[in-house]
Amino acid sequence: MTTNKNASDHKNESTLELDSVPAKRAGNVFDMARCALFLGSRGSEYLNGQIVSVDGGFLLDRPSTG
Repeated sequence: MTTNKNASDHKNESTLELDSVPAKRAGNVFDMARCALFLGSRGSEYLNGQIVSVDGGFLLDRPSTG
C-alpha cells in the first residue's frame, strides 16, 4: 500500500533535515562552485587524494562506517 505525502509533510521532512546540518541551510550551486574554484586555485596545491564533502557540516556528527 502506498501513501501520498502532502506538501506539509514534505516541508516537515525538509525542516528536520536542515536541523541536522550545522550550517542550518541547504547548499546551492554557488557552494559547489566555490569548492571547485578553490580546488582549481593555488590555495589547494597542498591537497592530495582527499574527498571534499560540500555538505555544510552534515557529516561531522555522523559515525564513520569504515
